[in-house]
Amino acid sequence: MNKYEMIMIASREARRLNEIARLSGRELKERPTTLAWKLLTEGKIKYTYNPETLEEQLSAADILAEGAAGGQSEDKPEERESEIEA
Repeated sequence: MNKYEMIMIASREARRLNEIARLSGRELKERPTTLAWKLLTEGKIKYTYNPETLEEQLSAADILAEGAAGGQSEDKPEERESEIEA
């Protein structure tokens, strides 16, 4: 497991712990992120790697990135220059 995967797993666990505490009305003794990191480093969090889910997330991220760019492509500098001059 690389650092990125560890952070993603810990952040998901922290959100889960925070939601459980919120719904049950209990207070956590430590911050959810601290608890999640401790659980992860102690090997108490079970996780699986699903390449199909990863592919879905990557394609969704591509779609979001295209929408954020406003449909403009990075490989068309001439269009941007003409828009600036006009």
